[in-house]
Amino acid sequence: MMRQILPLLVLLDVAPACQPPRGGPGAGDEAIEITGYLDTSRISWTHYGDRSQVAGQQGATTPEATVVLANLHTEARIEATASVLGAFVLSIPAAAGDHLELWAEEAPEDELVEHDVVTDRPPFPEPLSAHATLGPHHDVAVVELSFEPPLKGGHVWVVNPNTDAAASVLNAFDHGTIHGGEIRGSVGDQLLLYWVPMDGPESLPLELEITRSDRP
Repeated sequence: MMRQILPLLVLLDVAPACQPPRGGPGAGDEAIEITGYLDTSRISWTHYGDRSQVAGQQGATTPEATVVLANLHTEARIEATASVLGAFVLSIPAAAGDHLELWAEEAPEDELVEHDVVTDRPPFPEPLSAHATLGPHHDVAVVELSFEPPLKGGHVWVVNPNTDAAASVLNAFDHGTIHGGEIRGSVGDQLLLYWVPMDGPESLPLELEITRSDRP
């Protein structure tokens, strides 16, 4: 089932980011320890209902770092522990115009990430087909989309509000079909998909229901 719905916010199958070494030849006898970081190129924002969500792909922050999201307008604050691969997902109540801040504990102060909530966004590009299927013995759904002409210059974020899982679907844009996007979920869960272009705001979400695959 597909249908356009009103705003939502929230990504993540990318190899871990590599931080450049600090120290080494010519840098003194002792290397500088990396205690925390945030990689903004691996962070995406989305908005759904009355909540904003931020998702960090693998390598977005220090493994198992404490990541904090705050709404300066409402003074709400939430924190979570990143995975061992440096991925995370947080969501917080927010409305249009609210100013959000994201940071990782022990990261430098200049790596604070700021975000203004925007709810006036374009619709999700109309796909030729869209499927989210779950194997009979798995808790991971495979998302497949096709477009004509192919989408380029961005990626699709997939979010499952029931589990707070998020993933980035990046493959095969040049061929018109996106394969291999996987996300945790169950049959009947309503996934939220966002088109995130490189040069503009993310789209309104497309809702896609997880169904059971006929294949073993």
